[in-house]
Amino acid sequence: MVTEDSIRGVDWNSSNTSTPANLAGVRVPLLIMGMTGFYWMVVQETFYDYASSQDKTLVFVEGASHGATPCRACKSTPGEFGDTVKRAFDYAADWLRDRFVP
Repeated sequence: MVTEDSIRGVDWNSSNTSTPANLAGVRVPLLIMGMTGFYWMVVQETFYDYASSQDKTLVFVEGASHGATPCRACKSTPGEFGDTVKRAFDYAADWLRDRFVP
C-alpha cells in the first residue's frame, strides 16, 4: 500500500536487489539526497529509515528534478529554484569534507 508518506506491506528482503534491504547492512556514513521536483521523496525516506548507519543524512534539494536539474514544471517564475545542480554538488562536497578531510 502506498500512502502519502509511506509504503507498507512490502517484504523488502524478498529480493537481493532491494535497496531498503541492502541499506540495512550499510554502517558507514551515508548521504541520501532527494529532489523535491521528483516523485521519489517517500522512497528516499524509506531508504533513510532502513539504513543502519549511525551517521546518516537525508536532504532534499528544493526544486530539483531527477538528475538535480531544475524542475521546469514546478517553478512559477523563471529561475525560481536557482542553480539546483550546484547546490546539490556543493552540499555533497561539504558533507564529504566534514567527514573525510582531516
